Amino acid sequence: MYPAPVQPAVPHPLAHTLGFEIEFLIQSDLQLFTLQQEVAHVINTTGLARARPQQEDAHPGTGVWLVGRDSSITGGRGEQGIEIITGVYWDVPGLEGATNGWRNVLRGVFAALQRYYKQRMKTSKSAALHVHVGVGVGKGVHWEFEDAKRLAYVVTLMEAQLDMFHSEERRNPPDAMGRAHMDQWIHSLRYSPVLAQLSNEQVAERIAVCKDWEPLLLTVQADWEGVRPWRRGYRVNFLSLEKYGTVEFRQHACSIDGDEMVDWGFLLLRICRWVRITSEGTIRDMCVRGRVKLVDLFPPTTTAGYVDWRGMELVRQVIEPPPGRLPKRRKVTVEEVNRECMVS
Repeated sequence: MYPAPVQPAVPHPLAHTLGFEIEFLIQSDLQLFTLQQEVAHVINTTGLARARPQQEDAHPGTGVWLVGRDSSITGGRGEQGIEIITGVYWDVPGLEGATNGWRNVLRGVFAALQRYYKQRMKTSKSAALHVHVGVGVGKGVHWEFEDAKRLAYVVTLMEAQLDMFHSEERRNPPDAMGRAHMDQWIHSLRYSPVLAQLSNEQVAERIAVCKDWEPLLLTVQADWEGVRPWRRGYRVNFLSLEKYGTVEFRQHACSIDGDEMVDWGFLLLRICRWVRITSEGTIRDMCVRGRVKLVDLFPPTTTAGYVDWRGMELVRQVIEPPPGRLPKRRKVTVEEVNRECMVS
């Protein structure tokens, strides 16, 4: 009855997996576990996904959604924190109908939840939308180090630019409580203890000399309290590679809008594919010199207050090459990248 994520028969070199952690509030008098059961039932009635209450720290399966509780989400009287962990979905360039069904699933499920709960379903400043992007499913399947390293340049040195694609209150909270929450759970990579006092050129050099996972984590995700070597509470979390084989993007604010979730997930997929086909030298040059911005590479159109990527077309030779072997990485000029990636 429930469509399982389709694994491509012939692996595409730029295929990705992704999953979402979606936190929000529901106003209800039900006991929390009963509410979890109710949310799972609403999801199941859509026929788009299979859901069940989460009773333990379970690893999400490829086809099941987990409806959990989250006491860290603060709300008013009678408002209870819910966290939905979606199943794992494939996204393959050029195969939208067969493997990229996550877009329609997210839109359909959250449209159904909003119809059922109406005004009782709410966002919260203490809640978030986390997206996990991987390169496959299974134990030991995770990003190649060099690909993750190139991504580290982007999410560290272009961090402020990436923050511009979502709510301002998430990157610049107006109150002390919001700032404390940001420092604890979505800490800046650019201003980690190791990198805060360095210039962009020095940051790039620190990342460049990393030859393995441990020095990279010590560089971009050092524990700002000095208790542990590193910690996960950064805007982008590379530590999830060990547990899930994914890079976790934690910076987006809480959302109950399926379109907004799809737009954000699609942007992250585009960025991840771009770093996997672009040379380290080109990415480093772009990040340090700033001649090309993320908005140049991934220009948005805005509708209903969120970034809408549905009308965006990028040059497929740059972002989505045809199936087969990964194209050989070559050093290109910043001007060439800018020219090829701009929307005509």
